[in-house]
Formats: sequence, structure tokens, C-alpha cells
Amino acid sequence: MKLPLRAVFPVILFAFLLLAFSLSPYWHALAKKQESTSYTLYSYDRVAQGEKACFSLEVNTASLSGQKNEPLVVSVQGKTLLAEKIKIAGNFFREFCFSTEKLPKKALVEISIGNESLYYHIRKGTVTNTKPGLFFEEPALVVLKNGYAKANFSVKNFPQG
Repeated sequence: MKLPLRAVFPVILFAFLLLAFSLSPYWHALAKKQESTSYTLYSYDRVAQGEKACFSLEVNTASLSGQKNEPLVVSVQGKTLLAEKIKIAGNFFREFCFSTEKLPKKALVEISIGNESLYYHIRKGTVTNTKPGLFFEEPALVVLKNGYAKANFSVKNFPQG
């Protein structure tokens, strides 16, 4: 029994295209990795004792092509305490300090990096207790805000070094 060419041709064409797509390097290059950047508040001063208060920020990037400049703004109750541009290229860890001159007795510090924000509580004064975390009535909250989604983290007895 001989099959007509009309019946065999589509099967041969399908097999040829399947083989060409599976062996082609272009086919696997279509998937693009999505860029992502995460910001971590590594440590911070719970009590501002001197002329400046500091915090450490860790930035981790995934699939970031090149570098980008993001504005970093530290504010308390709408008053800007620190503003600078940071270059984000790969992963880095850095300490930032701001003046405590305009800081109220108790405050919520907002750290904005581009469209994202981190928050922490700070108190102005002296430390009366040396055990970490016991000079606050309430635990310090760190909130990561990313566009439409919010994630809340409760930080208790965070070690300071």
C-alpha cells in the first residue's frame, strides 16, 4: 500500500520543524529572567544617643543588567533627614547615618529607596537598660512596601553590634 504524498508531507514537515526548534540555540534564548532587587534593614540604632543615628542597609539583586541609580531618602514625620543617590550594581552592604537634631523623642523612621520603603522605630535619649529590646514598650516594626503589596515584620530583641 502506497501513501499519497499529500498525507506524508505534513508529517515530514512537522518532524523537521520539531527537530529544528529543539536543536536551535535561539529557541532557548526566548526566556528572559525578571530583574529583582531586595532591600534588607540589617541593623539600626534603637536609641539615638549622640549627634547622629545610623542604620545598615543590604541590597541584593538578581538578574540586574548593568547598574541603576536610585534615590535614598530618610525621613521622619515628613521631614527629610538624609537624601542621596545610591548606585545599585550587584549586591552590597553599606551603613548610612543621619543627624538627630530634628528627631522627636519617639519617631518612626522611613527609608525610601525608589518605590520601596523600610520603616523602624527610634527613640532619642540615653540607654538605661543594656539588654537588647527591653527599652521599648512595643516591638519595633520593619515594613517593606513594594508597589501594591505590603509585608509586615515584627522584630523582637534584634541584636545590635
